[in-house]
Order: sequence, then structure tokens, then C-alpha cells
Amino acid sequence: MKRKNIIIVLWILWIVSMIGMVFGVYYYINNKRSRLRSEIRENIFKIFEGQSSGGMFVSNDNGFFDVEYSDSLVCYYKKVVIPSKPAK
Repeated sequence: MKRKNIIIVLWILWIVSMIGMVFGVYYYINNKRSRLRSEIRENIFKIFEGQSSGGMFVSNDNGFFDVEYSDSLVCYYKKVVIPSKPAK
């Protein structure tokens, strides 16, 4: 083959590979986004498993509730002994 033909073939292969990479990266990002979204949902459901904001069902020793102080009554809480001050 002539040098000119080799250069043209290489340019065509380079352009095709760039187009293929654009579509491949786009496909990879969309798949990863979907996978991470479902993983986040599963982990959030695991964190709050067995808890409710109403008054019907709460498990895991009345659950774990992380709330800000709002000067209102809290339905479910666990009474624990306040730990002593640690020694220096």
C-alpha cells in the first residue's frame, strides 16, 4: 500500500474509534448511574428498616430516630443512662 492510503485508513479508524468511545462512555455512565441509584435506595431502606413515623409499628428496641430538637413530644425513644464524663 502506498503511504497515503495507510494514513487515510488510520484517520478513518481513529474517527470511528472516537465515535465508539463517546457512545461507550455514555452507555457506561448511564449503567453506573442506574446501579448506584438502586444501591443507594437499598441501603437507605436497610437503614430505616422496621421504623415508622406514625404510631403503628416500630422494631429494633423502638428503632433509631435522628431528629432535631423541636420542643415537641417524641413518640418512641429508649431511656439510657447518661455516660459519665471520661477521664483525661
